[in-house]
Formats: sequence, structure tokens, C-alpha cells
Amino acid sequence: MNFDQILAAVGGFGKYQKILYIWICLPQILLAFHMMVSIFTGATPPYRCRESSSPGAGNQTSLPAENASLSESSCFSSEVMLRPQGNRTERVPCGRGWVYSMEVFHSTTVTEWDLVCSKAGLNSLGSSIYMFGLLVGSVLFGAMADRYGRRLVLLLSIALQTVFGVAVAFAPNFPVYAILRFAVGTTVSGVIINAFVLGTEWTCTKRRMLAGIITDYAFGLGYMLLAGVAYLIRDWRKLQLAISAPGFLKYLGQSDVCSVCSDSAVVVLHRHQDVAVVA
Repeated sequence: MNFDQILAAVGGFGKYQKILYIWICLPQILLAFHMMVSIFTGATPPYRCRESSSPGAGNQTSLPAENASLSESSCFSSEVMLRPQGNRTERVPCGRGWVYSMEVFHSTTVTEWDLVCSKAGLNSLGSSIYMFGLLVGSVLFGAMADRYGRRLVLLLSIALQTVFGVAVAFAPNFPVYAILRFAVGTTVSGVIINAFVLGTEWTCTKRRMLAGIITDYAFGLGYMLLAGVAYLIRDWRKLQLAISAPGFLKYLGQSDVCSVCSDSAVVVLHRHQDVAVVA
């Protein structure tokens, strides 16, 4: 008798499978948060140079720039320097930082660490580092699951995801932020892989395809909820904390449910074994 036949003998998709499947789908919502939160935390609002009222240094005189395009006025000062020799003018780089619009976002990683103009590539680099973490996590946690069991690795991934996710909200600078986002990415893969496999393995063959599809529905629900959460929380640190801190409750609930369900499953299997022996 193989495992699928055992599932069919105990009911196929009974109370144990339903409870387990619900708790496997719940983490998908938070996974969607972490996957797409950089759209809001790393958004680039309109910006311009922080201007200075002080006169030009040396023999240079400040004059207002005319016909400056939006990109030039964003990365360069609205003043130009007029040199006495040859009456040449040249653009002035932003020397005192930038001023950002707070109409939509109160704070983002871009506005906090000035990831614009010459540093604009760092914002995309942060997203690439996160995606690289997904790749590393799929290899690392996949191999760990084969060796130590999917339930243990799933709970470990959820715990680490919560810890690193909360730590991202307190990152003091961009390098630390990128490293922590990489760590979050690895744990996201650990949850995705093991939750999906557990959800389908513990479901009878007749409903296995539906079980795999519903996990994607939970992921899509997370995308929609994130938009509402980001609308209410416009500060990137508070938003990051809001999507990560619930993981502590999820971890405690997941570990308790998995323990109870495992004990219940053993009882059911012994009950059916006793019935088969009597028969």
C-alpha cells in the first residue's frame, strides 16, 4: 500500500488535510507582501536639488537656468555658473542633497539614502540581490527539506523570514538593507517550496491539482492586501514592520497546528489499521 492509497483509506481530504491546508495557504499572503513590498518601500517620488541661497564661490556667479528639462533639473541645480573667461556657463551638480515630494510617500529607501541620479542603480541592485536570495534559498532549503523533513524546514523558514523581515525595518544604511533583503529572499523560497509540496502531498490525488491552484489564489490575495496596507502606511520602515511582525503569530499558530494535526493523523492511521486487522 503506497502513500496515496493510505490517504484514500483515511478519507482523502478530511479534517486533518483541510486544517493543514489552510495553515499552509496563510503564509502565502505574507510571502506576497515580501515579494512586492519594494514597489512601495523603494519608490522614487519626484525630486529636485536642495538649493542654496549663498553666492557662488570664487569668480563664479550663480544665475537661474533656463529651458532646463525635468531630468536635468532633477539631478542638477537650477542654477548655472557663469565664468568670466569666455562667458561660458556650466551646470551645477547637486551639492546639498535633494528635496523629495511627500505627496504620495512620506519616506522610502530612495528618499532616506538619496538613491537617485548617480546612485539610482543601487535601487535596482537591491531588487536584484533579493531575487538572487530566492535562487539561493531554493537550493539551500530544498536540500535541507530532503534531509531533515519539510515540516521542520518550513517552520524554520517562517521563523527566519519574520526575524530578517523585522530587521530590514531597522537597517541603518543601504548595504545592511540589501544584505537583510537577501536573507529574506532565501527564506521566502524555503516557505514557497515546502508549503506547496506539503499541501499537495497531503491531499488526495483527485484534489491535488485544485490544492496547488488555491495556494496561488492566496498569493494573489496577498498582492491585493499589500496595496491597501501600503496606502494606509506611507513610511517605508513602518510598512516593512507591518508586513513582517505578523509572522511571529503565524509561526506560533503553524507550529501548534502542525503538532496537533500530526498527532491526529497518527491516531486516525492506527484506528484504520485496527479496523483492517479486525476485518
